[in-house]
Amino acid sequence: MDANLATEIARIEAALRNTLDDIHLRTAAGAGREHTRTLVTQARALAERLQRSVDRLDDSDDAESLRRLAAYFAAHLTVLERDEASPSVH
Repeated sequence: MDANLATEIARIEAALRNTLDDIHLRTAAGAGREHTRTLVTQARALAERLQRSVDRLDDSDDAESLRRLAAYFAAHLTVLERDEASPSVH
């Protein structure tokens, strides 16, 4: 695996994890939808960057595990986006 690409993927993954953690913390603290919507949008952009970077990898075992991780993040974001779009029931 190319060292520069691996570094790029690690940086994007860390930023995405931090953004997802921030979303969960702010949601638990009662943050408004507008703020979490902005974070979800940022997370989606990071997930797409991660996917594009992972798509550039070869066919090694490490690359496959990174592909699965990128798919997990994409699925997790789909759930967050769905939850964010649904009206809250109070």
